[in-house]
Amino acid sequence: MTKLSGAAMVATLVTLLMATVSVAAGKPPGSGGGGKPAPNPDIAYMSDDNTTDALSQAAVRGIETATGSDVSLMRSKAGRLYQAIAWSPDGKLMAWFEMGLGMVSTPVSIMVGAPKGKASAVYTAAPGDGKTQISTGFDGLAWGTVRCGSSVDSVLVFAGMNPDGIYGIRFVNGSPAGDPTMLMEWQSPPTNTAGVPPGTFAFSPLGQYLVFGGSGYDSSSYKYGLWYINMCTGLPATPALLQSNIGGTWAEGAPIRSIDWSRGGGWLALSVTTGTDLPWRDLKIADVAYSASDGTEPVEVVSTGSKVCTVNLDSDFTTASSEHFPQWAPDDASIAFSQSSDAGRAMYLMGIDTNDCSHGNPTPIGSKWPRALDWK
Repeated sequence: MTKLSGAAMVATLVTLLMATVSVAAGKPPGSGGGGKPAPNPDIAYMSDDNTTDALSQAAVRGIETATGSDVSLMRSKAGRLYQAIAWSPDGKLMAWFEMGLGMVSTPVSIMVGAPKGKASAVYTAAPGDGKTQISTGFDGLAWGTVRCGSSVDSVLVFAGMNPDGIYGIRFVNGSPAGDPTMLMEWQSPPTNTAGVPPGTFAFSPLGQYLVFGGSGYDSSSYKYGLWYINMCTGLPATPALLQSNIGGTWAEGAPIRSIDWSRGGGWLALSVTTGTDLPWRDLKIADVAYSASDGTEPVEVVSTGSKVCTVNLDSDFTTASSEHFPQWAPDDASIAFSQSSDAGRAMYLMGIDTNDCSHGNPTPIGSKWPRALDWK
């Protein structure tokens, strides 16, 4: 892949054409009304307003990269969680997590809304209600178009508990079509081995595969790293190992915190903790040796990752900083990510050479205390 200079990268982004994000009033959940035209961001992100309270005043904001504008999409609200946000495949809706208030137990909801529209809960569960509980500890939402033969579905994926596993909500015309369906049940390792259930996801470009970070067995051996399921075979699916021991220096159980699959299919961007005793997260790139033809993504191609490298940003920032929620630009030549350090939180855009993980200068993107983000 050809590495872009900083100027070429910016020029490429300025020429991006934005899709309309308005949704007809009264139709799907989160539809907006009349008045001013809805903002047209291509990056949506969660802003925690520099708070870390359990019921923080988190906002939903957006970046219009062609103009550099940072816009408010949903005002701050108590109970809104900053760990995850996902665009719908058509770029009209966003999904995130919110905590509610309960007399006995605290409900958690998956919310869906259009920019400047009214958000609605598409799934809510509370401890003790008999429902699958929502896991919110990771970047735990992914929304993709799943193409299996002549079948084309819009599916919103999340991590669930009791039983632990991966669940999907199918959408038709922007509205949920039924209750969540189990896509994979996580099988716990032995009691003497620390196991990590799936918690962060990314769809392949055609949606036939879903990759996730977690732990499990491969040929009777415990492995931590990247796994995937086939969305086009019998569900719940059996997971297969894509890459183990990401980085090669993890203590067992150190998690992958966020994943994004490039539009061209060849690369994963990962935010990875450096060890169980350290809070820092590194930006890594994984090669999945991808190709697709005739509308198919062969399993033998997807299953053979060949390279993982670390994007070294210590000289750009400091060793006491972390890279979070990396997202590929549509051209696959640059990545947006949020970064944290003693100076606070900021969002950056950076050209990337996937051949060796070398990079251009990280360019700040105007934002307010960014957490999770998703590039439409």
